[in-house]
Amino acid sequence: MDYPAVLALVAAGHGATIAPDLALRGVPPDGLRVTDLPVAGARRLDALVTAGRAALPAVEALLAALRARAG
Repeated sequence: MDYPAVLALVAAGHGATIAPDLALRGVPPDGLRVTDLPVAGARRLDALVTAGRAALPAVEALLAALRARAG
């Protein structure tokens, strides 16, 4: 995966992603809000959402479902 490109698309408001912690190293998450999710198996995942959209009900519901599934 080309995570810098994926993060740029999310920052531009063209989507959302779930990315491993390693994908965030060295990439400044400008305009993004990183939400830690519980460890899922042997991997730690982070959900990235455009900062201004983090409080939208659909985003909150997605994050809640991900946390419930991972936990």
